[in-house]
Amino acid sequence: MKRKSAVQTGGGASPHQRRSERKNRQPTGKISSKNAVSDLEPGAPEIAHPDDQVKWQTQRSFGTAWVFEVLDRVECNDENAAREARAELKNFFLNIGGQLLGIALATNDANATDWAGRVLAHIFVRVGKTCWKGSHQEALRKADG
Repeated sequence: MKRKSAVQTGGGASPHQRRSERKNRQPTGKISSKNAVSDLEPGAPEIAHPDDQVKWQTQRSFGTAWVFEVLDRVECNDENAAREARAELKNFFLNIGGQLLGIALATNDANATDWAGRVLAHIFVRVGKTCWKGSHQEALRKADG
């Protein structure tokens, strides 16, 4: 199985701001390669090399648009679309997590192993802080109440 490079996106609105903006949206429509790029055939195209900037940027934009479109659907008013989006994203992120873990545990490329380990550690720390903060705040509310 080919592993694809991670694409890092820049700043922008906070997760809370993005969530509140998405809250009452309806699904915006189907994403299809025909709408994104006219010369793509059905199915997954070959992944472009980063040196081919035009194809690389097109694929990067399409992939990013797909992820954010599905994230928008998670909180939309159409419960069927929201349920399907949640299922799709669960599978997507579990697959990515599994791939990252495989890279992190591999011994053949120190740079890739280090990178994947750092990504997983960052996710672990962020989730840990969020969970601790939530449980800590709940405990404080109970103590004050």
